[in-house]
Amino acid sequence: MAKAAGKTETGKNSRKPSAGVMPSTPMKICGDVVSSIVAVYVFAILVVFPLFATDMYFNILVDRYYFFWITTAVMLCVSAAIGLIGLFVEYKENGGLAVREFFGQFSRANKDRRQAIKNLFRLPDLFLILFMLTALISTIFSEWQYEAFWGNMGRYQGFFLWIWYAVAYFMVTRFFRMKRWYLDVALIVGLYLAVWGIQDYLELDPHGWLYEVTGEQKAMFTSSIGNINTYTAVIGVYLALSAVLFASGTSGNGASAPGISGCSGERGGNTLPGIEKLAPALSVIRMLFYFVSTAVFFTAIITGQSDNAVIGVAVLLSFLPFYAWKTWGGFVRYLLIAAEFLLALLITRHLTLSNPLSYNGFWSGILLGLSEQSWVEKAFAGILVLIVIVLAALCIRAASAKAAPGKRFGGIFTSRMPGFARVIWLILGILGVCVIVWLFWDANHGGHPSWYEPYANVFYFNNDWGTHRGHNWSILARHFSEFPLWKKLIGSGPETYGIVTRVYDYQEMMDLYGEIYDSPHNEFLQYLFTTGVLGFVGYFGWIISGCAQAFGLCVKTGKNGKSGDALYSTYKKTSGMQDRAAMAACAFAVLVYTGQSFINISVPIIVGLVIVVFSLSQAAAGRDGND
Repeated sequence: MAKAAGKTETGKNSRKPSAGVMPSTPMKICGDVVSSIVAVYVFAILVVFPLFATDMYFNILVDRYYFFWITTAVMLCVSAAIGLIGLFVEYKENGGLAVREFFGQFSRANKDRRQAIKNLFRLPDLFLILFMLTALISTIFSEWQYEAFWGNMGRYQGFFLWIWYAVAYFMVTRFFRMKRWYLDVALIVGLYLAVWGIQDYLELDPHGWLYEVTGEQKAMFTSSIGNINTYTAVIGVYLALSAVLFASGTSGNGASAPGISGCSGERGGNTLPGIEKLAPALSVIRMLFYFVSTAVFFTAIITGQSDNAVIGVAVLLSFLPFYAWKTWGGFVRYLLIAAEFLLALLITRHLTLSNPLSYNGFWSGILLGLSEQSWVEKAFAGILVLIVIVLAALCIRAASAKAAPGKRFGGIFTSRMPGFARVIWLILGILGVCVIVWLFWDANHGGHPSWYEPYANVFYFNNDWGTHRGHNWSILARHFSEFPLWKKLIGSGPETYGIVTRVYDYQEMMDLYGEIYDSPHNEFLQYLFTTGVLGFVGYFGWIISGCAQAFGLCVKTGKNGKSGDALYSTYKKTSGMQDRAAMAACAFAVLVYTGQSFINISVPIIVGLVIVVFSLSQAAAGRDGND
């Protein structure tokens, strides 16, 4: 009788799993296959996309446009085919049990239905859906429907390409398993682009692309990116990735600094035997890689000779303390990053002054107004190099030591830094913004024109400001004010600004400057004009909420040290901090790009990469991942 009672039940209910055990269903296997497909796609965007070109600079915009949407379409089609096969097998073998369980989460009978919906659609998702719906309506009611859909009269970012941007975001956030080495490989590609750009700055032209460009345009193109404004935006993304990963730091036990409460974790059981002995060396190697990368990217973004680079560097150095100044180690690494920036300025200045063929950059005169022969500059350079060496030695020593509480060096480096330091930095930042606003107001309305004469191009806002951006923005403001209310809400249609200026302002533009504005050279104004207030809220709500929640995972804590963000409750299972550091780096990269976009053009050459990087920050939120 005892044996009979212990027999396994057979028949219809034999497939029912025991409580707490997740069955291995065809849909689960299908999901793993799709994850692999999406991983290949992410690798292609991070590695191949920034380098892809069929005819040097002459067709580069169209090349990247086709590469992105075709690659994304292939990824979606193959994933959909795998999904259909998995669905067919699931119904054949299990009667669609997994499908019914999935949709059962959203039935009225489920008490946790609202939480299930929240877990399915996060706040950034809702903002993106708002933007896509607004862009669709804007396209339908646009005066130029065909052009709004294809974007062929602008930079090809019509509604069609935005469909693929949205597909990339949802596929990556749902199926990609975030691992740090993807960012490491991306940084290697970035270093190649940066060194190429630095060589172009010195007119070495390593690949002969500039040789084919004639006239003044030669000074406006560089690396494999093309226009210098886009190039510095791309380098800004890589700079943010390397700087934040370096600021995060690693200790010998594989856990990341800055040691924020609620972000610590231990490795799972999948560590290779004996790898613990190599962890300190690997930490040092990786830290040196991020350190050198940051220095190269600083030099590249300075030699890029674009105004938006100033904004990008300012955003990074201004906001990074709020992330890095959680521990004393993070504070030291931030000081080292700032020293790297000053050293990159000196290096660029030397390259500019020692090579008469190089372009004369506006960065070269920023550093304290020092002349080439000044002994003060030489002394400053020597002190700066000494500071870099000392701080780098401290960081190497900390990376090679296991983090432990107490008086040990590693423990000191990971000990918490007083919170008032970040409060003081915040106050100084607010005061700095107020001073800048006052300077702009005083220069234009204060009656002290002689004070600002040397900086007229910066502080005087007129038609000539920002390479005629003042005139461009005044045209946009005039047309937007004339829109009826419904059009203010949904805009004129994606990528239709250039059509409006050609139709209504052609003669004015030609008479004043002999040029045509096909973009406002400001992404904030571009989305406001083409997709209206609703599209503006949707797009920037998507970016801001995603970055805020990515940062929030490392600063919000609830009971027992768990994440305080309900939208990302599944992230508490993450086996280590490496994904969180990578997630913060991706969010910072998007933040830097968004700051630069205030005076930049939105083009597929950079936006596709930024959206995938942004998606990586969100993909880490709901996935278990190891470094």
